[in-house]
Amino acid sequence: MIEAAKLEGHDGGQIAVTLRAATATETFTLLCRAYALSARERQVVAALLAGLDTRAITQRLFISRYTVQDHLKSVFIKTGVRSRRELLARFSGNERHDLHDVKRPRLGHGWIDEDLAHAHR
Repeated sequence: MIEAAKLEGHDGGQIAVTLRAATATETFTLLCRAYALSARERQVVAALLAGLDTRAITQRLFISRYTVQDHLKSVFIKTGVRSRRELLARFSGNERHDLHDVKRPRLGHGWIDEDLAHAHR
């Protein structure tokens, strides 16, 4: 994370900039926003990250197992993963991949231009 603040007592408008590692919560929030996950999709992913299985998620969120599966299908599409294991790796930061092998997160109203991704190889 990048943080900046105006230095007190300096009339020259000096700014201090600090870099720090993002917390798990900040990373989760940023990924959910980048992939445009709905509130309910975020809850399902958070439950998976907490180690809950489908049955436990249904009980915690008061939804059917079919609804859990529907939310996961939507999350898989948005994040470009094919399994719960891949999803957990993506959100835990333990995933290794090339830029051209993953679906791009949504920025604004569309997907990041694939040509841009190929330019960074």
